[in-house]
Amino acid sequence: MIFILLDLAGMSYWTATFLGNSTGAAVSFFLNRTFTFRSGISIQSSAVRFVLILFLCYILSYSISGMAAESIKGFTLFGHEASPEELAVLLGAGIYTAINYMGQKYLVFTK
Repeated sequence: MIFILLDLAGMSYWTATFLGNSTGAAVSFFLNRTFTFRSGISIQSSAVRFVLILFLCYILSYSISGMAAESIKGFTLFGHEASPEELAVLLGAGIYTAINYMGQKYLVFTK
């Protein structure tokens, strides 16, 4: 979704990553609560922590990846030369996924 918003809709890096991650977050909350962590914690209690963790992960991961991507020039992926924004999205998604999982496991859906 982020690449569609970035490349096809022409949105900025921050807008595309924010909207893409927000959509994924809504689905993620219910899937992780129900299936991944099988949490019985109330929705109200876990939702506040969930949103806080998502926001921190988003800012941290996409800021780091944005800075890192600017220093990498001429990156080619599957025959396509990736722009700094596209590279930052790929790097950011990896960082975001790892730290978000840890935050949800240890801070949001704890038993």
